[in-house]
This record gives sequence, structure tokens and C-alpha cells, in this order.
Amino acid sequence: MDTSGYKQTEEKKEDMENTVFGRGHDSMELMARFGCAGYMQKFYEFLQGKFHPENIMEKDTPNLSKDQAWHVIYCMQEYFGIFDDRFERCRECDTIFDSYEEGTVINGDTEPVERNTVFEGPYIHRFTEEEYGHYCEDCRPD
Repeated sequence: MDTSGYKQTEEKKEDMENTVFGRGHDSMELMARFGCAGYMQKFYEFLQGKFHPENIMEKDTPNLSKDQAWHVIYCMQEYFGIFDDRFERCRECDTIFDSYEEGTVINGDTEPVERNTVFEGPYIHRFTEEEYGHYCEDCRPD
């Protein structure tokens, strides 16, 4: 069986990965240090000018708004495929979280929940469009 075509394809794939990701994938070390969601949070903060790596000159630090910074990450997830789309931004506290591990999304399909009031007792809360969005564990309204 001739595997030379397969080997060339695998080598080309590795070359492309090294070209795009570069420097021996420093991202793996950073993810080990901060955790995957923490890595994404650092990048999000970098885009807003709130965090800057020590080894890079600070003169060209980006200063995007929260929405602009999230839009960059979202495009890197959905179009470029650089980041996994499992990461979401909490609409309340602005924290990045791994939606496969935590958090919730509230939308038109979300089941109403039973809540209690001090004076009137239990009632059924139906979520409104103003409440729709992604929430981390600490902020989830359900």
C-alpha cells in the first residue's frame, strides 16, 4: 500500500498549523496556566486594553469596547475556527465561560421557573426578551 500521498498531506497540514499558530503553540502553556476559559478571558481583556503581555510592546495596545472585543472573538469562533464556539460571555458580569461546563442560555424556548415572593408566595416566572442571553453560573436567572 502506497502511503506517500497520505504522508505529504499530513506534512502539509502540520506545516499549515505551524504557519498559522506559530512558535510551538505557546497557547497550550497559557491554557494550562489560566485554564481554557481563563485564556479566553485574558484575550478578551487584552482586546479591551485591560491586560497586556509583558513580552510585547505596549504602544499599540488595542482599546476596543466590550462589544467590539466580543465581536472579534465571535468571528474567530464562527468564521475563522480559531477558537471553539463553546465559549460565551455572560451578559451580566461580562465573564467568559465554557458553555459545555457551566452557565445557561435564556431564550424563547426556556421553560418558565417557579419563584417565591416574600408576601405573595410562589409564582411562575416567564422570561422576557430583555432577559434573553448567556449567563455564567453566578448570574443565571433560572
